[in-house]
Amino acid sequence: MNRNTILYVLLFTCALRPAIARAQSDPIADEVQRILDDARGRYGLKGLAASVVTPGHAIRSFSSGVIRAGEPIDTSRSFYFASFTKLLTAIVVMQLVDEGKMSLDDTVGDFIDPLPNVDASTTVRELLQHRSTLGEYFSGALLEASTAPDSVFDDRQVLVDYMPAPVNPGHGYNYINSNFQVLGLIVEAVTGRDGTDEFEDRLFGPVTEGSAKLAPIGLPPSEVNGGWYNFGGGWVDVGNVSSTSALTAGKYCTGVVGTTADMLRVLKALFDGAYVSQGSLDQMKTGSPVNFFYGLGMMRRSIDGEPVFGHGGSLVHHSRTFYNPERGVGLSLAINQESGQTETIFQDLYRAIRDIATGVEGDVPTEATLSLAGWPNPTSGPTLIVMSLDRPGPVQVAVYNILGQEVETLATGYRNAGQHELAWDAGRLAAGLYLVRLRTSEGSTSLNVLRSR
Repeated sequence: MNRNTILYVLLFTCALRPAIARAQSDPIADEVQRILDDARGRYGLKGLAASVVTPGHAIRSFSSGVIRAGEPIDTSRSFYFASFTKLLTAIVVMQLVDEGKMSLDDTVGDFIDPLPNVDASTTVRELLQHRSTLGEYFSGALLEASTAPDSVFDDRQVLVDYMPAPVNPGHGYNYINSNFQVLGLIVEAVTGRDGTDEFEDRLFGPVTEGSAKLAPIGLPPSEVNGGWYNFGGGWVDVGNVSSTSALTAGKYCTGVVGTTADMLRVLKALFDGAYVSQGSLDQMKTGSPVNFFYGLGMMRRSIDGEPVFGHGGSLVHHSRTFYNPERGVGLSLAINQESGQTETIFQDLYRAIRDIATGVEGDVPTEATLSLAGWPNPTSGPTLIVMSLDRPGPVQVAVYNILGQEVETLATGYRNAGQHELAWDAGRLAAGLYLVRLRTSEGSTSLNVLRSR
């Protein structure tokens, strides 16, 4: 091959590269990266990462930003997933139920010795649904004590030392960490093993890549994507501080660390039938009579009228990990600082992934609408009102009786564009027909709801 021929081949190859790149372009990867980069700049975030799964594709991970200056976010490093731990603890509990080693109607007193300020008659179901009378142990004094870098808290003793007086006498919904720390003690009592080993053998070992851990002691900061905390005077880098005390203080409620891919693998495996029976999964997804947004350790969300299931978390890092089993679309997002924009970023990412992967956009309304979802109409108790807005602005959602009298206000004030879920306990009202009305600067719309006997 002469010199001119070689030159021609090189020029031809160079000319083809853009076309090849376009042909190999991954629209989901491009859009996820664009949204992450845009969110980091728009909201002033240090760093964030996301893992996605779509039908026919393996889990893929993306990142934007830094751990600290000159050190980019690493998708193979861990984040603190905090309250996502509750979902994992619930999975292990439901496995033990499937194995016949316990039931949801068993009580705390059936398994563990008396604890101060813990009602021994509280059932496993009540703990999973956040319907116990327990107070919040992981606050105040314990939060302060957990800032001591290398303290190791005992799973039981931390409740003995910090459990406050009972609350919630009516057993309504009361989201607290205490419920799941007590569930962790029950898991230990039933299995005779530490939960760290149970989580590894039952959850992490079969599906993750080794970084997922429950309340690790002495986790090297080099394995974590840093951490930034605002103490009131600006953001402080806390990424080199040992996390041992904070993780062991909330072992079964906030103690899990891992990558976004790890958490998404576990959640998808749950819906693929790898962990619990279909009956147990259905129970986990189903809300309680006092809160249909929260099942047995699992959050149910609605995005554009479609249910997604999973859990969020907040402990220095902010995260959301949810899966839509109908679409086969899942997303895990983690930010290495606290952020009030976590939900907005999550929904932007989810919609982009869903729409590209399935080729079908969600039913996003073009004008303000109001609809019921999740519970039937007529209703006799807790009801889900889904408010969808095509643009941000002030709103008012109120309930009126047949005389036109306002009997309850469900929402007021500024709301962003998109979908918003409102909880309404119709059971507090007399039987009859009610009008739920949404008013915005663009107009109004209403929905008739029959409160049955």
